Amino acid sequence: MKRFLLSAVVVLALGFVGQPLMSYDAGGSTAAPYLQIPMGARATGMGEAFSGIADDTEAMYYNPGGLTQVDGTAASFMHMQGFGGINYEHLAVAAPAENLGIDVWGTVGISYTNVNMDNVQRSVSNVADTVDYPGGGWPGNPGDFSQAYWDHNFQFGYSASVFGLSYAWQATKSFSLGATAKYMHEELDDKNGNGFAVDAGMFINSPLMPGIGAGLVLQNVGTSPLDGPLPMQLRTGLGYKIDHPFSPSYYSVDELNLGLDIVLPISPAGQPVDANVGMEYKRWFGNNAGALRVGYRYPDDLGSTAGLTAGGGYSFDFIGAVVSLDYAFVPYGDLGVSQRIAVSGIFGGKPRPTPTAPKAAQAQGVQAVAGDRSAQIYWRPNTDEVQGYNLYMAYKPAGPWYKLNKLPLKTTSQHVGSLYNGVTTYFYVAAVSKPAGPGGPSGESVKSVIVGIVPRPGGSMQVAPAAPALPPMPSAAPAPRPAAAAPAAKPAAAPALPPLPGAAPAAKPAAASPALPPLPGAPPALPPLP
Repeated sequence: MKRFLLSAVVVLALGFVGQPLMSYDAGGSTAAPYLQIPMGARATGMGEAFSGIADDTEAMYYNPGGLTQVDGTAASFMHMQGFGGINYEHLAVAAPAENLGIDVWGTVGISYTNVNMDNVQRSVSNVADTVDYPGGGWPGNPGDFSQAYWDHNFQFGYSASVFGLSYAWQATKSFSLGATAKYMHEELDDKNGNGFAVDAGMFINSPLMPGIGAGLVLQNVGTSPLDGPLPMQLRTGLGYKIDHPFSPSYYSVDELNLGLDIVLPISPAGQPVDANVGMEYKRWFGNNAGALRVGYRYPDDLGSTAGLTAGGGYSFDFIGAVVSLDYAFVPYGDLGVSQRIAVSGIFGGKPRPTPTAPKAAQAQGVQAVAGDRSAQIYWRPNTDEVQGYNLYMAYKPAGPWYKLNKLPLKTTSQHVGSLYNGVTTYFYVAAVSKPAGPGGPSGESVKSVIVGIVPRPGGSMQVAPAAPALPPMPSAAPAPRPAAAAPAAKPAAAPALPPLPGAAPAAKPAAASPALPPLPGAPPALPPLP
């Protein structure tokens, strides 16, 4: 009786209020209640539905088979302030064996957990107290509860430490096995002892079912440090990861994780089956990310709202590592709230894939009208949403091509001036897509058809889209192109124009004359002829 009541007090203080009440109704209790404290804040915020996800150091508790998903050196630390003045600290490190210089195939992890509670008031007597009780002995049997004994304020302490060693092996591309060996040392009142336990689990993540994970774990098989059986249980779960649920596939900036765990108590027998569900939504903002989590654990004897869990997190780059700060909020009805804070980091993990720029549809209906030392370019509006259009120019169909605008054009026509009369000039239009998110990249469409025009004095003639190599205009063929003819005819405009193809170097006009004003949003001067 004494041992059971002391253990129940500890379990209640640890925050697992529902489970001891169920154990009491079933006529049994478990030893080492700290083995049922979930590590980390992330999975706790998701209602402890994590065995089918298990992709960080918390896998050492929920499913050691999932440790193979840790692709860098990961470390985490959690602190929890529970009921009755209990303190709980947990530290874990996991990494692929090759990162640690260990010549084995797989992922290894180590963990340490410490639980302590001081100044717990005793509610029953023991033999020592009957001797030391003032007045010459305790008027009652050892182990009996008495209000007078409680009022005397006898106290005791409790502490426990757990050292864990985990290993996970990727048996196939879609199947992994893992185990965690745990050494326990426990001190309760005037007793202490050592124990050993093992968790064994498997994780399945088949390429035939992208995003779906499944886990099966047998937990706490071993010997207890003190009286009573260990809380042995079978945990099975499913996880579903949805990439870019609210963002386009070419620019994935978010993900959604869904989890479901079923926990079947084995020892002691007669306890109800638990069902846990949870959700995590994560969104990236550049190299940083924020997460929101919610979950529910059923059943809970403290009321429907006591099964709720919630939490959040924020991650950022810090000197080459991805650091995460996580928080979990776990209410327990009238008893109060348990809060957990955790910090974790991944060093040398795989970087997130660089988002690809979206592609706009090809610009259609591109035409050009030649004028006196100018051209007017037209095209039809794109049917999909675009940020604007880029206009390119070249003196040869094969290029090199020069973009005439700095910012995307918002219209579907553009006037180009300061061209050479009698010189064939080519143009094409590229549509520019809208960025997928704040600061996200944008992409151009493929080239439109290439159109070529020959500017001429006093006339305006529409030219059909050119083939890759456009022949010269008939009216331009009889007249040769003397090197100095164009600069002599238009001395003021020559400095702003690129030189004609094949022109003599001496024919270049002086750079002192003023240049014509640039296009709206265009560079100050046109590119030179090759």
